[in-house]
Amino acid sequence: MDTPLSGSVGPIRAIRSAAPAIGSALGLAVLCLVAGARGQTGTVWAWGHNGNGRLGDGTTINRTAPVQIVSLGRAIAVAGGESHSVALRENGAVWAWGRNTWGQLGDGTWDESLVPVGTTMSADVVAIAAGQDFCLALKGNGTVWGWGYNFFGQLGDGTNVHRNVPVQVVGLANIVAIACGPNSSLAVRSDGTVWGWGRNDYGQLGDGSATDRWSPVSASGLTGVAKVAAGNRHSLALRSDGTVWAWGDNNWGQLGDGSTTPRPTPVPVSGLTNVVAIEAGFAFSLARRNDGTVRAWGSNGHGELADGTNVDRLVPTPCGTLSNVVAIAAGHFHGLAAKADGTVWAWGDNALGQLGDGTLMTRWTPVQTLDLTDAFQVAAGTYHSLAIVDRIYPVSGAVTLLNYSGPTAGLTANCQIRTAGTNTVLQTHNVLLGTNGAFTFFSTLTGTYDIAIKSSHWLRAKVANLTIGTSGATGVDPSLRNGDVNGDNTVNIADFLALRAAFGSSPGSGNWNPNADLNGDESINVSDFLILRQSFGQTGA
Repeated sequence: MDTPLSGSVGPIRAIRSAAPAIGSALGLAVLCLVAGARGQTGTVWAWGHNGNGRLGDGTTINRTAPVQIVSLGRAIAVAGGESHSVALRENGAVWAWGRNTWGQLGDGTWDESLVPVGTTMSADVVAIAAGQDFCLALKGNGTVWGWGYNFFGQLGDGTNVHRNVPVQVVGLANIVAIACGPNSSLAVRSDGTVWGWGRNDYGQLGDGSATDRWSPVSASGLTGVAKVAAGNRHSLALRSDGTVWAWGDNNWGQLGDGSTTPRPTPVPVSGLTNVVAIEAGFAFSLARRNDGTVRAWGSNGHGELADGTNVDRLVPTPCGTLSNVVAIAAGHFHGLAAKADGTVWAWGDNALGQLGDGTLMTRWTPVQTLDLTDAFQVAAGTYHSLAIVDRIYPVSGAVTLLNYSGPTAGLTANCQIRTAGTNTVLQTHNVLLGTNGAFTFFSTLTGTYDIAIKSSHWLRAKVANLTIGTSGATGVDPSLRNGDVNGDNTVNIADFLALRAAFGSSPGSGNWNPNADLNGDESINVSDFLILRQSFGQTGA
């Protein structure tokens, strides 16, 4: 996923509340943000390969169209590794799911999870990145932390010991952006220099050597850098002047310098200006320009460059006819773009459904991913894809408040979305009732659920097996039993005693209790006792 350089035009669909600024890249997936920033939030959707549960939907079924990660809630950033995924919540907490053989979920165990679990990074994180089997997190204080696979020193803690809880990268401070390759890591300091650690067999750390590094070393000669991206064996840097520099393996022209010569230190990418975001796939590279177009170069055997051919490109070439692009991502052999209208487009390898177009067909030019119309971020794992979507679905109906003659307009109701057939609450919405008990709330979930509704002195009632579709849902019209004076969702002796304490009162009386005015006539009298008696012993849904 990418976000803009300071001063550039960013995602213009920012309607509500996820990710701050400074994007970057992988060969897998990564998101980098400006330290301390906070931005738009949304629901997370995933598609493609689902081995080890990397899509987070509770199954291991591959998906050729996006599915929502319901249990995650809203997030501000996502990233994908080879067999795991990671998300950043707006409270600064990091959640992860999928394979955990090397501790890449960061929860202190080695157990995989088909649904998101909280890492021990529970606060203050502003950026995340995912490598093949490890993760990085950037905290608001400018420090970097890593966990998971560490054979090549990619966690940067001076060892090659795998970690199932985060450890701090040594010797790094004042970091503003991070990125992961499969087994290497990059970071940008606030002074514009680039630092790298981990695997370096093709010079992907940019220090002029081919020596793996267990702690950070400086990339040679780079200054003024704002963002970094890491592919399989090559790396990219975006300078604040809008130019791009590259280093490492160049067998397929992924450095974009017009040659196939590997470079152990950074060289400029040919002919690129006005770039605001970069991404790196397995052996290809992407750049988003400030005019909303995308350039691509490197390996093209799977259509990674989206130019309608399978010809490798040694210099940047237009990425199809893409325009109005606000975010890009690069997987192993596929690319993603989110456009300003909220649609997602994908191209390249599709053997596991990672393009999300409902097929398994390789695409040589961009095709639209199904069902996503409000996306503002995209991220790519090796063979799976992720998006954050700012989408809500209206759910409406009208409650009938039994044994009540007062006005309903202005009363409040609590609406729960529950897993169908259970009492597990997935979302809660508080609404104002209108005339005749009408209400609307906005779900971020689609699917079939139970809706349970309660208002003040009425017992909670349930509408079972309601399907919330892409147009929302209507007809949520339950009848609520009266008599729950103390609001605990059951009518018992405690309600009788509370009603008795208010007996004979009216508004302004010292013992007035509006919840004891069961019939809404602004007087606590024998009629209210009769209503309570009808529901005595009842418990709400």
